[in-house]
Amino acid sequence: LNAENRRLFEGLKITQAGPFYTDQMTSFPVIHLTFQGIKGDSFQDAYGMLVSLIRKLYNEHRVILDSERLSEVDREYFRRIWTGRDPVTSEKTSISDYRLSLMYLTAFLRTVYGKRTVVLIDEYDVPLEKAYQGGYYSEMINVIGGLLQNVLKSNSENLQFAVVTGCLRIANESIYTGLN
Repeated sequence: LNAENRRLFEGLKITQAGPFYTDQMTSFPVIHLTFQGIKGDSFQDAYGMLVSLIRKLYNEHRVILDSERLSEVDREYFRRIWTGRDPVTSEKTSISDYRLSLMYLTAFLRTVYGKRTVVLIDEYDVPLEKAYQGGYYSEMINVIGGLLQNVLKSNSENLQFAVVTGCLRIANESIYTGLN
């Protein structure tokens, strides 16, 4: 750990757990998202907020575009998500692309850094709860469910581990059955 990163963990028990743990600190690429602010009155509003969040995340990782390990096709896809437009055709980025965006970002990070990615998603349930209340749940579950399924379930080669948090109970009878 460098000095700046050591300060983050100063005084925590993890620093006393031995080199197996401390040697891994800050050694994996990390994707961190919080869905807390995705609270639109309509699907278009909420989807726009989600797109902005994903584009911001890609912006935070834009340094990987400088890597010679990424193919030109990967760079084009990265730019399509980052800018919201296809770099070749200038067409607007599709919902399908955003549903796949976190999975692809983990793949890009693994290609560049040679390690699987840690994914941290906080308050995944906020946009779903607001969508349920606002009457656009089916559209939102299609996007959020696809996004989470692609990055978490179909992505073992690029995913080290994930932590997903939310406030609402998930049960068979809940509105979140599709995400169980």
